[in-house]
Amino acid sequence: MKKVLKAILPCMLFACGSQFDTSLRILYVGEYSTSPITVNCQSFEGEYYETLKDSLITDIELKSEIIDNIGDLKRSEVDRILNYSDVNVKIKLLASYSDGSSDTVCLGAFSNIFLNGIMMAEDSVFRQKIKTIIY
Repeated sequence: MKKVLKAILPCMLFACGSQFDTSLRILYVGEYSTSPITVNCQSFEGEYYETLKDSLITDIELKSEIIDNIGDLKRSEVDRILNYSDVNVKIKLLASYSDGSSDTVCLGAFSNIFLNGIMMAEDSVFRQKIKTIIY
């Protein structure tokens, strides 16, 4: 039993590549916040600097679930191509992984999801999960 614990314990402490080394932040503004201009993902922090809220996700299970959801997002197959800079962003997720890579997910208040600048198919379950966490 002690040998098993000695083998498993370091893996549990250092997560063996799991979500322990992953940082997940959610930046957001009020769900019904307005701006006289369209605030895109790139200008989000700058435009909302006075009212921006920041939530660091530390719960391992929740973090893992959200990161899995990010990985499950599908590229949009819609005919129209929405310009990345035209989305009025209200929520921005920043995931930094232990291997040095990162993902940025930007969500409009009620529609439009972009992952690293690429329009993704709408995922209302994912959107609602994020909104439930922050609002």
